[in-house]
Amino acid sequence: MPKQPLNLTPEQIKNAFQNSMWYEIVYTFGVPEHNPFDYCVWEMINFSRMGHARVLYTFLETPKERRFKDDVLAVDFGYPAETIKLSGEDRERLNKDLFHFSYGRLRHNPTTNKRWPNSIISNLHEPVLKFMKYVASFKQDLFEPHPKTSIADWQGVISLLESGKEMRIRCYQNRNDESRYIFETGRTLPEGKPILTPLLSYDY
Repeated sequence: MPKQPLNLTPEQIKNAFQNSMWYEIVYTFGVPEHNPFDYCVWEMINFSRMGHARVLYTFLETPKERRFKDDVLAVDFGYPAETIKLSGEDRERLNKDLFHFSYGRLRHNPTTNKRWPNSIISNLHEPVLKFMKYVASFKQDLFEPHPKTSIADWQGVISLLESGKEMRIRCYQNRNDESRYIFETGRTLPEGKPILTPLLSYDY
């Protein structure tokens, strides 16, 4: 039986964008202040970044006819779905290892590298930038009215992602649960593309 199409109103599409789009992008590519020697912190930051990256892969790659339930997709904003270049092994890591406790994890052994690969984040960089620039050029109405994220904020993140440096983020909330983000640039990135947060080692 074919899937019933999801009938979305322009208001629903705008509300979904304003509610979560900024959040997914900033928490995929942004890196908070942390202790780079702490393995637990390294694990939590990178697992979170990979989770948000997985959301963006689905968002950008999925055509309307393959929508799962009520997923928000790039095509809802008039942006064409396009498969992002990613190796089969990386895609299996993203889809299988991230949120599934499976016997497939046994393929990793002491001689293989079980750490998350940088390629999952770096391959997402250009596709996300293309979507963000599309929104900045043709969909500025998505920001109106919205007190939290403005088109200037959006363009600021574009500039940071194009800087070739790590996007450092901090966020503070006031008593009304209103968020204030502070962005800074960090270390220079290899090939100018975001990678996962590195773990530093002590010399014992």
